[in-house]
This record gives sequence, C-alpha cells and structure tokens, in this order.
Amino acid sequence: MAGQESGRRHRWRASVPVLALVMRLALAAAMILASWVSGVFFVAAPWAVAVAVADLLLFVLLRWRAGPHTIWKVLGVTAIALLATAGAQVIPERLGVLLNTGAAVLGGLVLGLRGALVVAACFVAGSLLMIELTAHHGLHGLDVVAVLASVSAAGLISAIWHERAPQANTAAAREARKLLVRLSSLAESLDTGFDLPSLGDTTLEEVAEQIDLERAALIVRNGKHPVPISLLGLSRLPWAAPSHPESQLHRTWSEGIAIRRAYENESERWFLLTMPLHDSQGELLGLIAMDRQETPYSSAEEAALAQIALGTGPLLEVAILFSGLRTRAALEERSRLARDMHDGVAQELAALSYSVDTLLSQAAHGQDVTSGLRWLRQSMRQSLGDIRHQISTLRMVERPDVSLGSVLSTNLRNAGTNSGMRTTMSIEETPFRFPAHIEVSLNRLALDVLADARAGGATMFDMEVALSAPNARLAMRHDGRSGLDSTSFDHHPAAAHGEILVERLLPTGRYVEIVLGSDPAPTDDSFEIEDIVSHLQLAEATDGDVSPSRRSFDQEAHA
Repeated sequence: MAGQESGRRHRWRASVPVLALVMRLALAAAMILASWVSGVFFVAAPWAVAVAVADLLLFVLLRWRAGPHTIWKVLGVTAIALLATAGAQVIPERLGVLLNTGAAVLGGLVLGLRGALVVAACFVAGSLLMIELTAHHGLHGLDVVAVLASVSAAGLISAIWHERAPQANTAAAREARKLLVRLSSLAESLDTGFDLPSLGDTTLEEVAEQIDLERAALIVRNGKHPVPISLLGLSRLPWAAPSHPESQLHRTWSEGIAIRRAYENESERWFLLTMPLHDSQGELLGLIAMDRQETPYSSAEEAALAQIALGTGPLLEVAILFSGLRTRAALEERSRLARDMHDGVAQELAALSYSVDTLLSQAAHGQDVTSGLRWLRQSMRQSLGDIRHQISTLRMVERPDVSLGSVLSTNLRNAGTNSGMRTTMSIEETPFRFPAHIEVSLNRLALDVLADARAGGATMFDMEVALSAPNARLAMRHDGRSGLDSTSFDHHPAAAHGEILVERLLPTGRYVEIVLGSDPAPTDDSFEIEDIVSHLQLAEATDGDVSPSRRSFDQEAHA
C-alpha cells in the first residue's frame, strides 16, 4: 500500500507542471474573453498572446531539454514577468493582473521561493519604471500594493510544488534503472537472453537446419583479435586465424565480403562459405564460416545464410556489450575479495607464521611454550571463523532469493549427512527479511555451533528457529563434548545484535541461544534448561526422534 501511495504521489507531482501550464493558459484566455466583453480586446489580446507564447516556449525548454542551467530558468521567468507587468500597466480595467498571477505561478513552480521573489521584484521594478517614465500605466499607489500582495501569494503557494532538480548521481541512477528495466524485458523476450555462447550455438543450429554443412564456426572481434564463440561439428578451428593474411577467412574478416570457394586441406577438397556479421551501426562484428566436402555451396544457400546473419549481428552486438558489463562486475568483485583477503586473512596468517617461528625458537632453548600454543590455537580459530564468515557472506549474496531459514535448514541437513548426527529442526519464518549482515552473522553462529558438535562427536543436534523481523530466536543444542563456554561468543559478530546464551547440558552437550528483539514466539514453545536435560535423557532412552515439533517435545518432557 505504501508503494502504491508513493507511486500515485510521484505521478501526481509529475503532472503538476502540465496542469499549471493549462491553468496559466486558461488565465490568458479568460483575460482575452473579459477584454472582449469590456471592449478593450485589441489592446489586451496582443499582450495575452505574447505572454502565452513565451510561457509555452519556456515550458518546452524545461520539458524536453535535459537539465537546462538555472540561469536560463531565471532569465525565462524574468522575461515573462516583465512582459506580464507591462501588459498589466497598459491594459485598462485591471485585466492584466491575470497575466501577473500566471507569471507568479510559473516562477514558483520553476524556481521555488526564489521564483516568487523574482516575479515580485520584476513587478515592482517594472511598475515603478512605467509610472515614472511613461504615461501608459493603469496601476499606481494602492493598486500596485494590492497586486504585489496577490502576486506574492500566488508565487509562494506555487512554490510548494517546486521540485528540485535531482543531483547528478540521482539522475544517473534513474536513467540506469530505466535502461536496466528495459534490458531485462528485452532479455526475457529472447530465447537465449543475452548469453553470448548460447546465442552462438543457437545461430549455428539455425544455420544447420537450413544449409547442409559438416563444420561451422561463429567468430567475433575482440579488439583486433578473433574469438571463436561457437563451434559445430569440430572441437577447434580447421582454418588459420582470420586475422592472418594467408587464412581462408581473411578477406571476409578484413573486408566484410562473403566468399564461396573451394580449397585444399591435407589433400582433401573442401567447399567453403563465409558470411560477415555486422552490428546495428553497420560495423564489421565477426563472421560465420562453414565448409563441406560433397558439393559446392549454391547462391540460394548463400542468400539463406545472409538472411540469418542479418538478424544475428545486432543480437551479438548486445550480447557482447552485456558480456563486457558482466565481466567488469566480476572483476570488481574479484578485486574486492582479493583486498579483503589481503587485509584480513593474509595478514593474520602472516602473523601466525611469525608466532610459530617464535615458539619454535623458544622450544629449542627449552622454554615452556604452552601458553604460546594456547594463544596460537585461539588465533587460528578466529582466522578460521573469519574465513567461514566470508564464505557464508558470499553464499548469502549469491542467493538473495533464498531465505535464512532455508540456508540454516540446508546447513543442518548437510552436517547430519556428513557426520551421521541425528538432526531435528523446527522453524517459524515470516516473509520479512533481516538486513544481510544480520542474516550472515546468525548463519555464522549456527555454523560455529555445528562445527563444535561435529568436533565433539555429537550424535544428535536440535535447532529451533523463529524469524519474524525485527525479532528472531535461534536455539541449538547437541550432546557432544563441547569446547564452548560462556565467553566463546563475546567477540562474535552476532553478539552485536543480540544476547548469546551458552549453557552446559548433562551429561555432555551444549545449549546455545540468541534472541534478537523480543522473543517472536512467546507461547508454550518456550522451555527451560531442565527441559533440555530431560529431552536428552529421553532421547538416549528411546533412541528416536522425540521432537518433531516444539509443542510435542514439551508435552513429552514434562510428562
């Protein structure tokens, strides 16, 4: 509803300039009609037409010319305001006030408060000049003050609807959005989208359906270098590179001329047909080459290939441009990953290697290195946690359409399959998503507890998930020998978003819980640590899955 309301508001604001123009033209028409009734038509009509034409010219300039400079807006509003002021002074019966009102509306819409001030100043200056220098003035004294008040009021009211020009980044983002939306719709309308290899394969398959051939290739330009995009009936090019002067394809590659000819290759006679590919601007984009041994190619087959090439060239051009954008995005992502690895994990590993050298030196001299080894183990765990965090971040970014609950379920299922643990999970999840960094930190917490369970030889792992942004609750327990304690997650990324509870279970195991906001499921699903101990004892006694849901578990545990 909010999005629809915002869209309606945006469409209404976009229509304001047109509605204001219609109103100003209506004021001019009303003045002409009133002048006809008052008998001063031939005095008032020329002024009204002049102001209306100037208004239309300025409207066209602002509407269809991309971002005219502010100085041109000021000059346009000033000229129309002075013209309206002159008409108001010359036209009798005070009919010209309508022109000043229209000029004030224009100034407020185009320049905001500055426009209202410009129109008022033009009216005062123009009126004073005409009163002092000419005898043609119908407004003076209190009349000038009254008209000035009405003009100022009209300008201030219209300034409310003034829309500031967007910043360069905002304007670029809007245009990019339009282009991407159009690009997406066009890609959906094409069988292969903008995927370059798929387009090449589809083109050669279409050629093979219409023309008998044994081998074919589609080659495009990358700068001056030929790049095979698709091959049919072969695994590598049987001809020399098209850029080589001795190549069978060189003339088509360099001059854009289709060729039908016979040539010898390893004492075998082949018949060759080549066809240039041109982009939408007529520039040479690449070529299609094919050959066979039985019969020469006919002119009808050449015409059929030319027709296919005519429709393929523009599509290939777009696919190449799209491939360039995708490559650029991939390079930027690789650069970011390399920078993060260099600034993070690489530096930590270098520090750890120096620490190992120090410990080796101390051990060689008979010194106790126990405390150093403990510190080294803790540092290695932190580095491993950072690596897991980066990996989980990448996985979350790659699959933005997959919910956090699905990711947690997949991780739990994989852990159970790989380790043999019996796993159970209950989940309540709404469509509302958390910010990406919160989902990543919760997923990392779950992975850390899963790793602890696997390292401790756990035979069961139970996870309860309740996600209802901005509230969340994630509870996990296992029966393995755990290395987690109450301080294990003090510096964990998830600790910045909620309180992490770590409790010991008897005889072995750990219970880990994090709550964000208020508990999203404060029903009889809540449970105490004693219930968990009872649950583990019951699980050992029955060796079965006694917790298909939170409610059934509570009933059995309390029983």
